[in-house]
Amino acid sequence: MIPTVHPEVQKTVEEYLAPVAGVRGALVVAADGLPLCGYELDDERVEHWAALGATMMGVARRAAERAEGGGIRTLVVDMHDGRIVLAEAGSDSVLVVIAAADAELDPAGPELAALAQQLVGILGAGAPGAEGDGPS
Repeated sequence: MIPTVHPEVQKTVEEYLAPVAGVRGALVVAADGLPLCGYELDDERVEHWAALGATMMGVARRAAERAEGGGIRTLVVDMHDGRIVLAEAGSDSVLVVIAAADAELDPAGPELAALAQQLVGILGAGAPGAEGDGPS
């Protein structure tokens, strides 16, 4: 496993996601691709998802700016057998959750929003211009 860069983030992610059936893995990654924690992922997968998560959220943030839509709440990639959910997780950080199709995880639900808000509390305020526009 990767060395935990941020133990409080690791603990928070574990507490929220451990009881959620169908979560295949998760991580919190800084905008520069540095993983702050990894949950249920080996080193190789953490590196892979850290790069993808930072890139995907960066592109989504730029698209939202161009669309004058404010900050990103969540970005969901629906797959045949699962989904990838990305959510703002503090200043320039993103939560990436990889889940099975039947996971008990609602991308727009209160549980994910609560986790994202906890992470914002740990890592700092949301993205610039996203005041009051956090996960919902």
